[in-house]
Amino acid sequence: MDNNNEAKAAEVLLDELTGGDNLPLNDTFAELAGIWFKKNPKATSRDLADHLGIKPQSCSQWKTGSDGRRPTWKALLTLASELNKEIVVTPKRVYLKRHRRRNDESREQG
Repeated sequence: MDNNNEAKAAEVLLDELTGGDNLPLNDTFAELAGIWFKKNPKATSRDLADHLGIKPQSCSQWKTGSDGRRPTWKALLTLASELNKEIVVTPKRVYLKRHRRRNDESREQG
């Protein structure tokens, strides 16, 4: 399954399980964006928006949640994957952790 299909499947599943409104997606996006900017110190918000295929205004709104805007799971999972992070959802919180490849994953991917 490619990243786009995985992202869409995750988005559908999480929306079904949680209604999609209770998760702190804006905070998670802001944290991922902050890490991305640290790894790309010369990048601007426009660069991040271009990288994700969104408008710069959307990038800003996704970080703050202004106008009720929330980032897509595709954007969250794209950044998490590129930054070697996992988005962990538990009943009590959502947090990022470093992705550690297990032996079985490396065999699956080639």
